[in-house]
Amino acid sequence: MWWGVEGHCNDVTITLSKLKTEDDTEIAVPAIIQEYQVNACGDKSTEQKFENLDPGTLYGVRLHASGKAGIGDDAIVTQSTLAPPKKIDRFVVEPVVDDPLLKNIETTEEPEKPIEVT
Repeated sequence: MWWGVEGHCNDVTITLSKLKTEDDTEIAVPAIIQEYQVNACGDKSTEQKFENLDPGTLYGVRLHASGKAGIGDDAIVTQSTLAPPKKIDRFVVEPVVDDPLLKNIETTEEPEKPIEVT
């Protein structure tokens, strides 16, 4: 299942391959930045927060129970364009670090083992 992410004022759109483990723990998953617009609401802080997001770059996306999202900005996870948008959670976008579990993973595949967030 593919999921789209609509950022605050359409700042960022992300495609996710997985959101949660079966027991709903927070995990990092591969995500490809498909497209994004900065400063769409005339908010310079938004431009600063999203300026380092590059289309086609692999990022990690982590669910965050506090409701905070984006890189310090709001964002809502929605279903893909194949279905009407449906709010399911909020998330934190963070660059993928050199994590062997995330290397060479296609966005259509899931990691063999869940990645635990400490």
